[in-house]
Amino acid sequence: MKSINKIVYTLKVICSVLLLFSLINLHNISFAQDPDEPPVRFEKKVEIKLSNPLDIERKYEPVVVPLQLILEKIPDFNRRFFRLKYKSVSFEPLDIPSQIRMIPGAGVEADELVFQVDMTPGEEKIIELWYNPEGTGLIEYPLKTQSSDNWYRPAENIAWENELIAYRSYSGIVDFFAKTYPHLRLHDLPNDSYHHERLWGLDPYMVGRKPGIGGVL
Repeated sequence: MKSINKIVYTLKVICSVLLLFSLINLHNISFAQDPDEPPVRFEKKVEIKLSNPLDIERKYEPVVVPLQLILEKIPDFNRRFFRLKYKSVSFEPLDIPSQIRMIPGAGVEADELVFQVDMTPGEEKIIELWYNPEGTGLIEYPLKTQSSDNWYRPAENIAWENELIAYRSYSGIVDFFAKTYPHLRLHDLPNDSYHHERLWGLDPYMVGRKPGIGGVL
């Protein structure tokens, strides 16, 4: 139990960020839209200051902000109409994919705003949370990860992947699939020998009846 507590504590330190909120009113902020659709305008934004206290680079660092903390600072925040963006004074920046994550069985007060950022050692960044107090306007961002508990051989496999690599676990064996370009593949894997290189990549381990990488005897 002590070792488990130590690991959790280390992870908490690594994932920690400093948050600084400042409320700014906005007028006539809009995004390029389809000519047949009305423009999207945001009335308010909040600046969130992120600080990396470590001397290591952190790629795709997960940031978790309790929704309750946001509502304490800006009670009119609308979870149905918001965007996250990098701060910019010269153009309307691209969205940072984000979502409000619900914790099953924990109640609304436990919901969290989650997103990922890249940070260099000791770096500080300003993230802008744009929102409208009323209305609905969320984006469905492209999938970056996926998983399945009924994959390839139903009831025998679980599989999970991101855009760079994929894994599956079956009968105590863990396979990994190396990809030749960033994409998701498990939902569209041909039913043939994935140990031979294909355009998408391959599983480089031919293990036969032996445990694969991460396997358990």
